[in-house]
Amino acid sequence: MIAHPLLLWIEDSFVPGSSAKPLLILSIYLFLTFIAVVVNRRVFIFSGLVYLVKAVLDFGNSGANDELVIAFATLPIGLGMLALSSYWSKARNLAISHLPTALTAQLPRTELKVPLSRPVG
Repeated sequence: MIAHPLLLWIEDSFVPGSSAKPLLILSIYLFLTFIAVVVNRRVFIFSGLVYLVKAVLDFGNSGANDELVIAFATLPIGLGMLALSSYWSKARNLAISHLPTALTAQLPRTELKVPLSRPVG
């Protein structure tokens, strides 16, 4: 809901083939990723994923083989998503450690301790 109106406006505002458009989309996506990590909401990352893939494809659109461009454009995105999901709590702790204390007090806790279930009987 947050990303779509902004990213659609960027898609419509820039001249096709402009290198500023993919850079702006990439920077907005990275900012949304930071916000998603801090607020602990993975859905923010996926809300702009289509625009990120399109922006990366715009960088690689040099008239080469389309299938090859798509493969090399989506590979780093997939690897980045895999790495972020693997190290989500470490990335979140690192991001929160650089924020002011007044702001971190308003954020969801970084580690929730779940009690172990005991066998009944």
